[in-house]
Amino acid sequence: PHVSADSLGDEPVWLPRWYGWLTDTLLKSLIFILAILVTAFGFGLQQSVDWSAIVALVTLSAVAQVLRLRFFASGDLSLAVALLFAAALLTGVPGLAVVSLVIVLTSFLGEHCLTLEELWRRKLILGHDWAIGLLAGFCPAILMPLFSVELTLSFLPLLLAPFFLMMLAYSYTGVALIALNVSVATKTSFSQVWHDEFYDAPVQYMLMSLIGLCLAVVYTMFGLTGFFLAVLPIFVLRLGQEPAIVKMMQVERLSAFLGQQLRSTMPIPVVHEQLHETVHGTSIPALLEVDKARIERYLTFRDQVRTG
Repeated sequence: PHVSADSLGDEPVWLPRWYGWLTDTLLKSLIFILAILVTAFGFGLQQSVDWSAIVALVTLSAVAQVLRLRFFASGDLSLAVALLFAAALLTGVPGLAVVSLVIVLTSFLGEHCLTLEELWRRKLILGHDWAIGLLAGFCPAILMPLFSVELTLSFLPLLLAPFFLMMLAYSYTGVALIALNVSVATKTSFSQVWHDEFYDAPVQYMLMSLIGLCLAVVYTMFGLTGFFLAVLPIFVLRLGQEPAIVKMMQVERLSAFLGQQLRSTMPIPVVHEQLHETVHGTSIPALLEVDKARIERYLTFRDQVRTG
């Protein structure tokens, strides 16, 4: 039957039957096992590995995570997302697995202390995060060797369509896996989670993938030196913006704090629910008294806010 949007509640209207037995832990475990199988399959197909590219990508990914080089207003996407796509293009599954692992570990070290107990307690979360990065980049990592061409500007026009499909696969696979995890954990329909939380995320991932493609082309044409020179302006520009971003975040936190204080200090009328007045036939609560002390505190605080 047709359900109007006004009648929808907070709970999802319909959930698949397997949502009843699929738990968050089980889903993370399945994704991790799938990533292990994919890694073994990729290592078996990989004929040669460019270890210099892996070392460069690992180094830059670790630095990007430690320095928290974020893009976009959401502050969720790191430069490591672009480097992971470049790793898939340049090094295949072996490099993709290593770079994804380094990204997960450096992100973990930035938030928690490095202890065996903490690592063991969060082993499933770390494995799941590693698996998402590997599964997202698996498609470009497998398809790239099939073209048997170098990532140079002369061949780039011929590969625009395949590269676009790789970027789509990388972006939507990663975002879909995260959205599926949120959907199962919250017992909310996947479509609702996607629409509410991740609708614009694939576009941001595709932009990061484009940066990764450019970095892969630069590495193929100019080697390690050109690769580091191409990445350096991104680091410098982002670090140069850091003071302004920190100040903006401080202003946002201050605004939220002031708004909370204003709401807590606004005068609240004491209303007697039993007495009513009738105005033009409409029954409304009658205001009996107002806390004058709260009004004075509110006005004082408002003046302080206005004068900085």
